[in-house]
Amino acid sequence: MGTPLSCQPLSAPPMAQNQKVAVVGASLGGLASANVLFQLGFTVHVYERGDSTFENRGHGLGFVDVGLWQKLRGARMLRRGTQASRAQGAFYYGDLWRFLYEGLPDGTVRFGHTVEDLGDVMRPTIGDEAYDMVVVADGGWSVLRRYVTTSQPQYAGYVVYRCEIDADDVPGFADFGIFKNGIFDTIVLPLTTDSGRNSIVCGAFIATPEAEVRTPEAGTSRHGAAEAKEHRGNSVPDWFLPLYREKFGVQARGELERLMEAILAKGKVSPHPQFEYAADSVTAGRGG
Repeated sequence: MGTPLSCQPLSAPPMAQNQKVAVVGASLGGLASANVLFQLGFTVHVYERGDSTFENRGHGLGFVDVGLWQKLRGARMLRRGTQASRAQGAFYYGDLWRFLYEGLPDGTVRFGHTVEDLGDVMRPTIGDEAYDMVVVADGGWSVLRRYVTTSQPQYAGYVVYRCEIDADDVPGFADFGIFKNGIFDTIVLPLTTDSGRNSIVCGAFIATPEAEVRTPEAGTSRHGAAEAKEHRGNSVPDWFLPLYREKFGVQARGELERLMEAILAKGKVSPHPQFEYAADSVTAGRGG
């Protein structure tokens, strides 16, 4: 069988020869960039401040465009030994991360490296190495944001409470989908991991005054994910469950209420204030 079109490697342009690119940040955006640049023939180094790999980190990410991911990697994406698809459930961050990480040569990702300065933007350097280009992919609160814009992320007006629970702790639950009540939304998805874990993930989108939200500090990862603590149910605000019952208790024959009660008793909850990262400029130097 031939290689599917979406899995075929990209063709390397002549300009890639002898060109070195640094990518700062080894989350999904950074590794996706690194995979494409590697396929195009560039020499790529990825700098990550974390000390270890991310395949056991993160939450469910909903659904992804499998064809696009296969194009990014130049390889087929499998889930539990079969072709990846939406029918298998939501995708787990750690599995997606490993898919991209395994597309890069050993040693490409340099863990334990915090990058706070690039030197001359026309010939950026990291440590003792000079690069032809640097891709900044360590989050909207990156301290390197100053190289391309002076604008700062803006609070989007709501907090997402991300929830997860083992499927066995909510027997018989099958009411997956998106549910709305005015300005309040909740989404519930099945989550399957390559390791064999079956979970239910839930997101509750709650409009929240900016005065009640802590603005992340410079250097914080995407949406404060690395700094957000996972809580047991007794650590969420007292108003959370009553509000969820009020907005979604009658939907899905009461199953959403049953799910949230189980999550607060046995699962995990982490609040994530949302910020808009749009900027007035996204490049600097020769590409600006």
